[in-house]
Amino acid sequence: MSRLFPLLLVLLLPLGAVQAQQPAPAEITDAAWGIQFAPPDGWAQHPAAEGYLFTSPTQEAVLAVLPHAARTVEALRAEAARGITDAYGTRLQVTSSIAAFGEQGVAAAFDGWVEGSPARAYGIGLVAPQGRGVTVLVATAPQAFTEQHRALAEDVARSVGFTAPPETASAQGASSEPAGAEEQEWQDFLRGCRLYLSNSYDSGDGSGYIDETTIDLCPGYFTFSDHSLTVFNEMDPVSGNDPYLHSNQKGAGQWHVIRRGGASALQLRFHDGRTKTFALGWEDGKTFLDGQRWLRSCNPNISVGPRCD
Repeated sequence: MSRLFPLLLVLLLPLGAVQAQQPAPAEITDAAWGIQFAPPDGWAQHPAAEGYLFTSPTQEAVLAVLPHAARTVEALRAEAARGITDAYGTRLQVTSSIAAFGEQGVAAAFDGWVEGSPARAYGIGLVAPQGRGVTVLVATAPQAFTEQHRALAEDVARSVGFTAPPETASAQGASSEPAGAEEQEWQDFLRGCRLYLSNSYDSGDGSGYIDETTIDLCPGYFTFSDHSLTVFNEMDPVSGNDPYLHSNQKGAGQWHVIRRGGASALQLRFHDGRTKTFALGWEDGKTFLDGQRWLRSCNPNISVGPRCD
């Protein structure tokens, strides 16, 4: 779920079919993310579900600036070594040494397939002092990839500056609103329960992946795990120690149901000051976080139940 080099949806389309949306500005500042950077000159910006996406009017290439949750250079290096897989049959593997990029980053080249088409990519990951880090990723067809693509990604990465995002600037988050009866009802509904999300892909030829996210909403604290299994003819666990767990503090942090944007939201506040906030929804007896269905289990006596003290 928190992969360093997430694949862009646009790469699933023929690169030549991507139409320009608007000229990229000289500089982009995203206060909510806590980042500013300079897009490549002459490239066009496209709408993106997360982060920023750009294409060149003169070449079949895509560049993305995406957030990641890695907190250390070692975590970035481990993520890069795992390569890139997605639910559409994409497989990109690292083909170079994973080199240091400055003091708080790594860079690597990738080769493989995107939806059955050969592709080559170059990515740079940077750790943020606080909040989410950034991945700069450029990709194109192997025969079209040049050193200019690598230099372009490096120029964008060098332009990145980090600031403290609002969610780490205060203990409660300035965007929350006074909670009411609906939030208390959600709080009671979720307390002592486990929320579980699983995504998987099986290509049919022995390769694929499984992503699993588990949140135990215990009284006074929560635990959080986000694990991935990448499968290439055999099971290969790629998740190490959970970076969100602190041995000297209970669980991963504290949780609350808050009111945000006129609706209820689940806020996870980690011990290191970061937060994750999910819009809550309920439909046909099912629980939704940010529009995705999560399984809810409140029986600690079964294998998929919560694990609280």
